[in-house]
Amino acid sequence: MDYFISKKFIISIFLFLIYLINILFKDKFNKYFAKKSLSTMPKSISTSSIKSFHLLSNNITFLLNSNIKNNTILIFETEFFHHECTPGYTKYFLDLGYNVDIILENFGTNAFCLFKLLENIRIFTFKNLSELIAHSKEFQLIFKNYSCIVIETTHSGQNQTYKDLGLFKMNNTIFVFHTIEHINFYLFEKKRIGRKRIPPKIQNYLKKKEKWNSA
Repeated sequence: MDYFISKKFIISIFLFLIYLINILFKDKFNKYFAKKSLSTMPKSISTSSIKSFHLLSNNITFLLNSNIKNNTILIFETEFFHHECTPGYTKYFLDLGYNVDIILENFGTNAFCLFKLLENIRIFTFKNLSELIAHSKEFQLIFKNYSCIVIETTHSGQNQTYKDLGLFKMNNTIFVFHTIEHINFYLFEKKRIGRKRIPPKIQNYLKKKEKWNSA
């Protein structure tokens, strides 16, 4: 019994010491591992380019006074998540020869930490979507100048945002749905998208889904 208590006591003391060390040296540990991770990056990517890239991201209001180059795609992430997908979309359109403008919330720029500094990428950030809604008419005029607008995470909770910014009415908008079930919402409830524009395989899936839900 005494042995069990002493062993338990020693383990408790050990865990407490680890907790205490973590609190006292947390900042030093973070700096060390951050430096370590940067040192293991591929040689083709310099940390100076990473720093410069972050400095080039501007508040969304800067877009109001910006010129849109010909052959430019706008990637718009309205949600406060899924920024990890944005670099992939960006690379895809860059490879196709487009310039790319990106709108996302402030924290999302971290997803581009491994991107090189490129002239044909611009990032505009917001803290809250109300920053765009406050200038909705101006943004609607700007959006018309893009070759295409990709709504990266289409979500029914942002319907009012899409409506206020005129995105439903624009012919150059592509909505990428978060899940296939969200297509069902837009087809049969909001009727935002014509049924003929949905591929036959997805239409068949949605019809089966309706039968399963009604069964």
